[in-house]
Amino acid sequence: MTKKLSNHLHHPVYSICRGKQGASTRQLVRNRIMGQYYATIIRKPNTEKPKVYTANFLKLMEHSWCGNDFTDAITNMLTSVTNAARVWWYGDYTENDEVQDVNFDDIWGDGERIRNEVPEYAIKSPNAKYLVNVTKKVYIDLEEYAKNSTDADGELIYPLAILTCTSNGRGGGDYYPTEDSTADLIGAWAGDQIYFSIAAPTGYDKIHAVFKEC
Repeated sequence: MTKKLSNHLHHPVYSICRGKQGASTRQLVRNRIMGQYYATIIRKPNTEKPKVYTANFLKLMEHSWCGNDFTDAITNMLTSVTNAARVWWYGDYTENDEVQDVNFDDIWGDGERIRNEVPEYAIKSPNAKYLVNVTKKVYIDLEEYAKNSTDADGELIYPLAILTCTSNGRGGGDYYPTEDSTADLIGAWAGDQIYFSIAAPTGYDKIHAVFKEC
């Protein structure tokens, strides 16, 4: 089982789109034997282009754990309703016709790909207590989630990554749930408007989420 990596990883992000001359980007990506890579896409309302962030380790279950710099930064950037944004954890095995408003080539293409650095101010321990989906009018109590999802080693999967992932289950390093996990929620929030909050939203329904890894 792939476990959470160190909180302070400084390995360089490397290009994944190099290969035989003349081969398409999608062919090159699919021909990799190492598994699927992910980028986190955050699109604020009324913005033309999204912000795209990549962790130092790109497979879903290499970086999607609570308490590392990358996931802490994403949480802090989305904390408060004023920072609500559409979110995708976009896998590079995703087909363009599977996801609206996000283009494969903009994220993983051969040309000038969109990339943003996680801001230093956001790399700190978050204090969010609720994960809120504005689109679906539901929220998750993060304390309850942690109680039900922390594994025997004390590790906790970062719920936003699983809720918003695309093309999960198609490559090595993807998320494979236990039988008691809420598998119907995997990817169910991809592209929805989401934020973290210190207070439960009024007029929203609380839902139950459990994400544990086989």
